[in-house]
Amino acid sequence: MNVRIGCAALAATLIAIGLMALRPAESTGGALRDFGVFRAAGETRLDGRDPYSAAIAAHENALPRGAMMPFVGMPPALPFWLALARLPEPAANALWRSLLIFALLALTVGSTMLARVRAPFDFLCVALAALAFTPITSAIALGQTALAGAAAAALALALRTPAALTAGSFVALAFQPNAALGLFAAFRRGARWLALGIAALYACGAIVRGPRWPLFYAHLLAAQSAAERDSVLQFTPAAIAAGFGASAPAAHAIAIAAAVVAAAAAIVLAWRARDQRFGFVAISCALPFACGYFHGHDFAALFAPAMIVLRGVHARLRGAALAATVAIGANWLDFAQAPHAYAQDVVLGCALIAVCLAILPRIDARVMLVAVASVALVAIAAWLGTTHPIPNWPDDFPGLAGRGAGTAAVVWHAELAATGLLSPNPVSALLRCIPLAGCALLFALLARASDVDVHEVVERRDAVGVEAL
Repeated sequence: MNVRIGCAALAATLIAIGLMALRPAESTGGALRDFGVFRAAGETRLDGRDPYSAAIAAHENALPRGAMMPFVGMPPALPFWLALARLPEPAANALWRSLLIFALLALTVGSTMLARVRAPFDFLCVALAALAFTPITSAIALGQTALAGAAAAALALALRTPAALTAGSFVALAFQPNAALGLFAAFRRGARWLALGIAALYACGAIVRGPRWPLFYAHLLAAQSAAERDSVLQFTPAAIAAGFGASAPAAHAIAIAAAVVAAAAAIVLAWRARDQRFGFVAISCALPFACGYFHGHDFAALFAPAMIVLRGVHARLRGAALAATVAIGANWLDFAQAPHAYAQDVVLGCALIAVCLAILPRIDARVMLVAVASVALVAIAAWLGTTHPIPNWPDDFPGLAGRGAGTAAVVWHAELAATGLLSPNPVSALLRCIPLAGCALLFALLARASDVDVHEVVERRDAVGVEAL
């Protein structure tokens, strides 16, 4: 226990240093840059124009002149962005940041419940892990909706009441559809309540965009995915293959194969699992492989699954669970995308390793060896990324003279190309492989334990002093 307390204290110190003393200078667009896009969508709608068009650029005042970030939020959430657009910008920013802090607390509570954490010390460790988990902290910094979706899904599955499943499915799907997919692990006992949330979502979208809005949104996502298919910003198998220099047909084939295998494996495991939490983990781990649109902050949806496995895995596999959590939660791509922030990324990566050690029920020599290896991997990735930097949008966006008319996806593709984010880059592709490897490892650990109630075994082991099965 003393070792775990020491690890937690070290993690807390490193988090404080990373988030306060080592904060890098704000990039172009400032804090809550992505929230500015959501609010601009509401302002565009207030003007009577389509927020899904390139007309949104007129309201994205924080971006460089000539730059545009497309709005790809779900239509049912538009009334919310419309309401925030009516507020003064400082008030809207403060309200949204407050909601994100609340989402952070909700995700922490949901994750501790799903991981069956009961002791106050363990709850504190999960809270520290959330602060060191960079997909979460970057979502807060940018004002992204990924955190809200992940929190709604985790808390709804943890509570599993009719009201929680209905509201959770609505909120998660409205703000971040990727994060909501894990909720379908509750289809056996909560199908009617999930269906009710989806029905409410459809009705809200129909009021905003018409009854055929799901088709419209599917086409919008397809166009946006095509625009970013080869982008360094994407963590999909297709984008990573393109980063290694694969041809378009080869990257497409790799993406299809990865999606089919991941989706099939997740569905089978979710169907066979006796514990809904196992299905939640399986579906969540499949997301970056099966979805055609997945950014770094979307890995916030993997926080609760990582806590479930980290706390419940067999003693012999705890080192692997630690490695998977660090692989998913460290900010690997940022080493190349923001070399000036490498110190913060290294410190938060080490903080995540330390807090993972504190979360584990016991720490043995094998776990410590994995922890040391993880620190070495963070150091190597930092050296590799900072010595092979990549462009960063919008800081390195040169502008487009006379870009002319076009859909938002077409304009966005042109901006990415002008910035240099569509060019092959093996180093950035290698860095993006690390979180996907973490997802695959997390899934493998789950498959290893899916035939038993891991927490029941661990509790019985601790009670009688024998090893788990």
